[in-house]
Amino acid sequence: MQLGALLYTNDINQVQMASVDPNTKILFISDPEGYQDIIRQFRLVTAPAWVPDYNVMEADLNGDPNEFAFKYLDYLNRPEAQVMFATILLALYQKKNLVLFFPPESWEFKYPQFLINYIYNNYGLMAGNTNTTFNAAYSDKIASILYSYSFIPVQDFILSTESMDEKDLMKVMYDLQIPMDLISVDDKKPILNFIEAYKQDMLKEQKILFKPMIVGGLLC
Repeated sequence: MQLGALLYTNDINQVQMASVDPNTKILFISDPEGYQDIIRQFRLVTAPAWVPDYNVMEADLNGDPNEFAFKYLDYLNRPEAQVMFATILLALYQKKNLVLFFPPESWEFKYPQFLINYIYNNYGLMAGNTNTTFNAAYSDKIASILYSYSFIPVQDFILSTESMDEKDLMKVMYDLQIPMDLISVDDKKPILNFIEAYKQDMLKEQKILFKPMIVGGLLC
Protein backbone atom coordinates (compact mmCIF):
# COMPACT_ATOMS: atom_id res chain seq x y z
CA MET A 1 0.00 0.00 0.00
CA GLN A 2 1.40 3.34 -1.07
CA LEU A 3 0.46 6.27 1.16
CA GLY A 4 1.10 9.99 1.31
CA ALA A 5 3.51 11.47 3.84
CA LEU A 6 2.58 12.11 7.46
CA LEU A 7 4.76 14.70 9.19
CA TYR A 8 4.61 16.68 12.41
CA THR A 9 6.02 20.04 13.38
CA ASN A 10 5.91 22.84 15.94
CA ASP A 11 7.50 25.28 13.49
CA ILE A 12 5.19 27.92 12.03
CA ASN A 13 7.67 28.47 9.18
CA GLN A 14 7.29 24.83 8.13
CA VAL A 15 3.51 25.27 8.32
CA GLN A 16 3.76 28.32 6.07
CA MET A 17 5.82 26.43 3.48
CA ALA A 18 3.52 23.39 3.57
CA SER A 19 0.43 25.54 3.18
CA VAL A 20 1.31 26.48 -0.41
CA ASP A 21 1.34 22.84 -1.55
CA PRO A 22 -2.14 21.98 -2.90
CA ASN A 23 -1.56 18.30 -2.09
CA THR A 24 -0.82 18.96 1.59
CA LYS A 25 -3.28 19.45 4.44
CA ILE A 26 -2.20 20.77 7.84
CA LEU A 27 -3.97 19.69 11.01
CA PHE A 28 -3.92 22.04 14.00
CA ILE A 29 -3.87 19.94 17.17
CA SER A 30 -4.31 22.24 20.14
CA ASP A 31 -6.71 24.75 21.65
CA PRO A 32 -7.36 27.25 18.82
CA GLU A 33 -7.57 30.18 21.24
CA GLY A 34 -5.02 32.78 20.11
CA TYR A 35 -4.37 30.96 16.82
CA GLN A 36 -7.52 31.90 14.91
CA ASP A 37 -5.67 34.21 12.50
CA ILE A 38 -3.01 31.57 11.73
CA ILE A 39 -5.70 28.92 11.24
CA ARG A 40 -7.48 31.15 8.73
CA GLN A 41 -4.32 32.41 7.01
CA PHE A 42 -2.85 28.97 6.35
CA ARG A 43 -6.21 27.16 6.02
CA LEU A 44 -5.44 24.77 8.85
CA VAL A 45 -7.84 21.95 9.69
CA THR A 46 -8.64 21.81 13.38
CA ALA A 47 -8.76 18.41 15.07
CA PRO A 48 -10.75 18.94 18.29
CA ALA A 49 -11.46 15.21 18.61
CA TRP A 50 -7.76 14.65 19.38
CA VAL A 51 -7.19 17.64 21.66
CA PRO A 52 -7.30 16.44 25.28
CA ASP A 53 -10.21 17.67 27.38
CA TYR A 54 -9.90 19.09 30.89
CA ASN A 55 -10.07 15.64 32.50
CA VAL A 56 -7.11 14.37 30.45
CA MET A 57 -5.07 17.55 30.91
CA GLU A 58 -5.68 17.47 34.65
CA ALA A 59 -4.18 13.97 34.79
CA ASP A 60 -1.14 15.26 32.89
CA LEU A 61 -0.71 18.28 35.18
CA ASN A 62 -1.06 16.10 38.27
CA GLY A 63 2.07 14.29 37.10
CA ASP A 64 0.70 10.73 37.03
CA PRO A 65 1.80 9.31 33.65
CA ASN A 66 -0.28 6.15 34.04
CA GLU A 67 -3.47 8.08 34.78
CA PHE A 68 -2.80 10.39 31.84
CA ALA A 69 -2.12 7.49 29.46
CA PHE A 70 -5.27 5.66 30.54
CA LYS A 71 -7.50 8.73 30.19
CA TYR A 72 -6.06 9.96 26.89
CA LEU A 73 -6.19 6.48 25.38
CA ASP A 74 -9.84 6.24 26.37
CA TYR A 75 -10.38 9.71 24.86
CA LEU A 76 -8.78 8.70 21.55
CA ASN A 77 -10.93 5.58 21.38
CA ARG A 78 -14.16 7.61 21.29
CA PRO A 79 -16.14 7.25 18.03
CA GLU A 80 -15.55 10.89 17.01
CA ALA A 81 -11.79 10.49 17.45
CA GLN A 82 -11.80 7.22 15.53
CA VAL A 83 -13.64 8.85 12.61
CA MET A 84 -10.92 11.49 12.55
CA PHE A 85 -8.24 8.78 12.36
CA ALA A 86 -10.13 7.09 9.53
CA THR A 87 -10.39 10.43 7.72
CA ILE A 88 -6.64 11.04 7.81
CA LEU A 89 -6.03 7.45 6.69
CA LEU A 90 -8.28 8.12 3.70
CA ALA A 91 -6.32 11.26 2.82
CA LEU A 92 -3.04 9.34 3.04
CA TYR A 93 -4.55 6.50 0.98
CA GLN A 94 -5.41 9.10 -1.66
CA LYS A 95 -1.70 10.08 -1.69
CA LYS A 96 -2.28 13.39 0.05
CA ASN A 97 0.38 14.64 2.47
CA LEU A 98 -0.52 15.62 6.02
CA VAL A 99 1.28 17.77 8.56
CA LEU A 100 0.34 17.57 12.24
CA PHE A 101 0.98 21.02 13.71
CA PHE A 102 1.45 21.10 17.46
CA PRO A 103 2.12 24.69 18.62
CA PRO A 104 5.41 25.06 20.53
CA GLU A 105 3.73 25.42 23.95
CA SER A 106 1.83 22.14 23.47
CA TRP A 107 5.10 20.23 23.88
CA GLU A 108 5.07 21.18 27.55
CA PHE A 109 2.44 18.44 27.80
CA LYS A 110 2.49 14.73 27.08
CA TYR A 111 -0.24 14.52 24.47
CA PRO A 112 1.71 15.38 21.26
CA GLN A 113 4.18 12.52 21.65
CA PHE A 114 1.45 10.19 22.92
CA LEU A 115 -0.66 10.91 19.83
CA ILE A 116 2.28 10.35 17.48
CA ASN A 117 3.01 7.03 19.20
CA TYR A 118 -0.68 6.07 19.10
CA ILE A 119 -0.80 6.55 15.34
CA TYR A 120 2.28 4.39 14.92
CA ASN A 121 1.12 1.64 17.28
CA ASN A 122 -2.34 1.42 15.71
CA TYR A 123 -1.71 2.18 12.04
CA GLY A 124 2.00 1.56 11.47
CA LEU A 125 2.67 5.19 10.52
CA MET A 126 5.60 6.87 12.24
CA ALA A 127 5.33 10.60 11.61
CA GLY A 128 8.64 12.44 11.43
CA ASN A 129 9.79 15.98 10.88
CA THR A 130 10.97 15.30 7.34
CA ASN A 131 9.80 11.81 6.38
CA THR A 132 7.36 9.04 7.24
CA THR A 133 8.04 5.42 8.09
CA PHE A 134 5.22 3.00 7.24
CA ASN A 135 5.02 -0.59 8.41
CA ALA A 136 3.36 -2.38 5.49
CA ALA A 137 2.10 -5.08 7.86
CA TYR A 138 -0.68 -2.61 8.75
CA SER A 139 -1.94 -2.36 5.14
CA ASP A 140 -4.79 -4.82 5.65
CA LYS A 141 -5.91 -3.07 8.85
CA ILE A 142 -5.96 0.32 7.14
CA ALA A 143 -7.91 -1.08 4.18
CA SER A 144 -10.40 -2.67 6.59
CA ILE A 145 -10.90 0.59 8.49
CA LEU A 146 -11.47 2.58 5.30
CA TYR A 147 -13.90 -0.03 3.99
CA SER A 148 -15.80 -0.25 7.29
CA TYR A 149 -16.63 3.46 6.99
CA SER A 150 -17.46 3.00 3.28
CA PHE A 151 -14.68 5.46 2.47
CA ILE A 152 -13.51 3.17 -0.34
CA PRO A 153 -15.58 0.97 -2.68
CA VAL A 154 -15.60 -2.79 -2.36
CA GLN A 155 -13.34 -3.26 -5.40
CA ASP A 156 -10.66 -0.99 -3.93
CA PHE A 157 -10.86 -2.89 -0.66
CA ILE A 158 -10.44 -6.26 -2.37
CA LEU A 159 -7.46 -4.96 -4.36
CA SER A 160 -5.87 -3.45 -1.24
CA THR A 161 -6.10 -6.37 1.17
CA GLU A 162 -4.53 -9.79 1.48
CA SER A 163 -6.96 -11.02 4.15
CA MET A 164 -10.34 -10.14 5.60
CA ASP A 165 -12.19 -10.96 8.78
CA GLU A 166 -15.79 -12.12 9.07
CA LYS A 167 -17.16 -8.57 9.27
CA ASP A 168 -15.29 -7.57 6.12
CA LEU A 169 -16.45 -10.70 4.30
CA MET A 170 -20.12 -10.08 5.12
CA LYS A 171 -19.86 -6.50 3.87
CA VAL A 172 -18.10 -7.61 0.67
CA MET A 173 -20.87 -10.12 -0.02
CA TYR A 174 -23.53 -7.49 0.63
CA ASP A 175 -21.84 -4.88 -1.56
CA LEU A 176 -21.31 -7.36 -4.40
CA GLN A 177 -24.88 -8.65 -3.96
CA ILE A 178 -23.69 -12.21 -3.47
CA PRO A 179 -26.51 -14.29 -1.91
CA MET A 180 -25.72 -15.14 1.69
CA ASP A 181 -26.90 -18.71 1.19
CA LEU A 182 -23.82 -19.30 -0.96
CA ILE A 183 -21.57 -19.15 2.09
CA SER A 184 -21.18 -22.01 4.54
CA VAL A 185 -20.89 -21.30 8.24
CA ASP A 186 -18.33 -24.09 8.51
CA ASP A 187 -16.36 -23.48 5.33
CA LYS A 188 -15.77 -20.01 3.97
CA LYS A 189 -12.94 -21.12 1.72
CA PRO A 190 -15.04 -21.30 -1.51
CA ILE A 191 -16.26 -17.72 -1.20
CA LEU A 192 -12.80 -16.49 -0.24
CA ASN A 193 -11.35 -18.32 -3.26
CA PHE A 194 -14.01 -16.69 -5.43
CA ILE A 195 -13.17 -13.21 -4.11
CA GLU A 196 -9.47 -13.89 -4.72
CA ALA A 197 -10.24 -14.96 -8.31
CA TYR A 198 -12.27 -11.76 -8.75
CA LYS A 199 -9.27 -9.79 -7.49
CA GLN A 200 -6.91 -11.57 -9.88
CA ASP A 201 -9.29 -10.89 -12.79
CA MET A 202 -9.17 -7.17 -11.99
CA LEU A 203 -5.39 -7.23 -11.74
CA LYS A 204 -5.17 -9.08 -15.05
CA GLU A 205 -7.54 -6.69 -16.80
CA GLN A 206 -5.92 -3.72 -15.03
CA LYS A 207 -9.30 -2.17 -14.43
CA ILE A 208 -12.21 -2.31 -12.03
CA LEU A 209 -14.70 -5.08 -12.79
CA PHE A 210 -17.80 -3.82 -11.08
CA LYS A 211 -19.53 -7.11 -10.44
CA PRO A 212 -18.48 -10.77 -10.49
CA MET A 213 -20.67 -13.30 -12.23
CA ILE A 214 -23.06 -15.61 -10.36
CA VAL A 215 -24.72 -18.13 -12.68
CA GLY A 216 -27.34 -20.62 -11.54
CA GLY A 217 -26.37 -20.14 -7.91
CA LEU A 218 -22.73 -20.83 -8.68
CA LEU A 219 -19.86 -18.45 -8.34
CA CYS A 220 -18.14 -18.04 -11.72
